[in-house]
Amino acid sequence: MTRQAITRQVYAVDDAGLVHPARRGRERGVGTRSQASGKAQRYLDQIAAQWDDAAKSLKAFVEGE
Repeated sequence: MTRQAITRQVYAVDDAGLVHPARRGRERGVGTRSQASGKAQRYLDQIAAQWDDAAKSLKAFVEGE
């Protein structure tokens, strides 16, 4: 993965409020925003549960139950 691709991804998650870029001299780092990360995790868990339910429904349909 190129440096430009990584930088684009960092900016994307920064725009989403999940991380914050930090500079220390010539070095650049990224810190997480724990409150936003928890909110994102809860959202992803909700989406995962919906996909699990949809997969179960599809399996039941295909198997003719």
